[in-house]
Amino acid sequence: MNKKVSFVCIPLFVSAFACGNNEECKALDEAITHNQSLLDAARNKAAVHERLSESLVKTEADVTAYLQELGLNWDEDKLNQEIIGRMKKVPGSKVVRRTRENTETSKQNLLRRSKTFWSVEFSAKDMGQGLQKSLIFTAENPIYVFDRLTLDTKGNRWLLELGRPVVDEVLNKPLPNKLPVLHDYADIPTKFGFCGANAKRGQLADISAEYASLKDKAEAISVILPKKATWKGLKRRANILETVERQTRSIIQRVFKGVTDLNLNLVGVAFEEPFVLIEIQGSEKTAKRLIRYLGSAGTGSQIMKAGKRRIRVLVPNQMIRSFQNKGGTGRLPAPSVPQKGHKGHNHGH
Repeated sequence: MNKKVSFVCIPLFVSAFACGNNEECKALDEAITHNQSLLDAARNKAAVHERLSESLVKTEADVTAYLQELGLNWDEDKLNQEIIGRMKKVPGSKVVRRTRENTETSKQNLLRRSKTFWSVEFSAKDMGQGLQKSLIFTAENPIYVFDRLTLDTKGNRWLLELGRPVVDEVLNKPLPNKLPVLHDYADIPTKFGFCGANAKRGQLADISAEYASLKDKAEAISVILPKKATWKGLKRRANILETVERQTRSIIQRVFKGVTDLNLNLVGVAFEEPFVLIEIQGSEKTAKRLIRYLGSAGTGSQIMKAGKRRIRVLVPNQMIRSFQNKGGTGRLPAPSVPQKGHKGHNHGH
């Protein structure tokens, strides 16, 4: 009888220590829950690291190629050589480079003109020839921005001013966001018991080891994402500049054709954001003829007197107007002139 009682009491004695978690195991379980949640988050970040890294490399290459095509990352020596190449197509032309003291910043922050400008002088026997020669210097791809074109009718001398387009580059050197610190289970005191504390500490050690192995990749995500956004923003601003310039060129070419077809006497053309300003000899009636000729392109045009027997027509750049109406945000209209070498560019950012 006594043996039977003692046999029953032994498991009861052991269960008092083995069946319930003591304070050590409870603390270890809490540490496991906390550290495992941090490990899961680190795993998720590290899992997309390779894909995002590859995407960043592709984005940098795409934007760099886009800037290269537009000449936005060319040095001035290369830009000078390009103008010299265009001069060879216009015999007798002369380029005078001058530097302005201050950089001109767009009122709408759409584009900036650097302090580098090129003044191109050439002669032409008539209006049609002069306009054609000016188009040789501006060319289709807007490596330079059109600033102004004036005509000295007495000497048949033309002065074309081209500026170097500049895209604002936002300085962004993000620092990695450090991963949260795991719960330090080493400070959890050891208690006598049989709840599996050693196994739990082993599990925590495995979590710590894997967490440390994922640290660099997981933290790098906080650097990769803003870098990619910076490159996309740069391309977006470059596209805005390009689209504004193409719209301006489209208006100017239409004006050139109108001046020729209507047999008007041109004094000068200039881009004064957000307008293309055309000065001609004549009266308000002459200006209205030109506006009618421009059709939809001349919508919202304004007429100003410019002196004796001179009149000015201000034709709004509709792209800038659209941008203003959207409060400076939203998707931009496509460039008015098709882009060579660029298919399916997505500039909406």
